[in-house]
Amino acid sequence: LAGALSCAELSASLPYAGGDYIYIREAYGKLFGFLSGWSSFLVTFSGAIAFLAVGFNGFMSFFFPVLGSKEAILSLSVPGFPINVTVGTLCSMIVVLLISGLHCLGVRLGTATQNILTTLKIGSLLGIILLGVLFGNGDTAHFSPLFDWEKIGNVSVFAAAFIPAIFAYSGWNAVIYIAGEVKNPEHNLPRALLWANLIVIALYLAVNIVYIYGVPVTEMKGALRVSEVATTALFGYQTSAWITALITVSILGALNVVSMIGPRIYYAMARDGVFFKRLARVHPAFGTPTSAILLQAIWACLLILTGTFGTLFTYVSVIITLFSALTDGSVIVLR
Repeated sequence: LAGALSCAELSASLPYAGGDYIYIREAYGKLFGFLSGWSSFLVTFSGAIAFLAVGFNGFMSFFFPVLGSKEAILSLSVPGFPINVTVGTLCSMIVVLLISGLHCLGVRLGTATQNILTTLKIGSLLGIILLGVLFGNGDTAHFSPLFDWEKIGNVSVFAAAFIPAIFAYSGWNAVIYIAGEVKNPEHNLPRALLWANLIVIALYLAVNIVYIYGVPVTEMKGALRVSEVATTALFGYQTSAWITALITVSILGALNVVSMIGPRIYYAMARDGVFFKRLARVHPAFGTPTSAILLQAIWACLLILTGTFGTLFTYVSVIITLFSALTDGSVIVLR
């Protein structure tokens, strides 16, 4: 929420496409902006798209097992990057290209899709919360004691738990990247950042309370899909298909929004002359940076093919965190 309020001030003061690239450039100079923008293209956004597309395929394989097949339909020997193309690989790439093509056709179409996916996600979460509270077979004794407080006092353990919690909130500042296309940005951007984050915080806290009501924290250890374990305990029947469908929609929504906001950074960089000039072009009919969207899609597909997106995320996670800190710190610098 503190980060969102910082971005609210920044986006209202500098309502241009590009998000944190713009703020870092203005606060610390062109070199830091250059490094921020290129890391966004090479790793942060393209890597996230590849990661989410592969994750989406993984959950879709629950319904269509052929997508989970490890059998290679094409193998290529590239020095340093052995490529094995499976049905799942092709599916992941097709999803990336379809969503990218959707965003080439206009901002309204992309936002309409996002609104539908978000409504489904929020509706599903509210359904779990309300049904769990009203009809769930839970026990309030699960809250006492809630945690092993001695372990939480261990800084390294707390830090390890903090990483996935922060990851769950990723996208909290997504609207700043399309600030240049928002009507009345001085009013709408701060309001969107504030209310969106408050709503997500409330939903996350509420659904976690319901999960713990169904299953004590100690029994969640090692569970990949905690939501499935909790809802099965609450409602007394297997909820695998329902929960898997919910997670699949959630991943698709995340993939859609990342595909939308990333190209706005490359567009802003191209206008500054620190990226390929062609990416500064806007489609005359659709009003979207189609070249930037397509380049991002192609790079994400290459990361999927080579399987290097996971490695990239591992090595640059510190850099990504650094640039996020620099973005919020630019509030103080610019003041």
